[in-house]
Amino acid sequence: MTIRKLINDKFGGCKKLAQMLGCKFPTTVYSWAQKNKIPVYRIYQVLDVAKQNNISLTMDDFKGQ
Repeated sequence: MTIRKLINDKFGGCKKLAQMLGCKFPTTVYSWAQKNKIPVYRIYQVLDVAKQNNISLTMDDFKGQ
């Protein structure tokens, strides 16, 4: 699964994930989708946000990025 697809399928898009993470600029998350890569320290934040919002997501979902 690409990072773009993961963001869209699990969180409803880049803007929504950026809001959930408290990012000032949604372009942060858009850049992850474009590069198909999320920085490691952000992966843990994304996992925390997913857990808080009852979104099924594990470290395995990020393999291959």
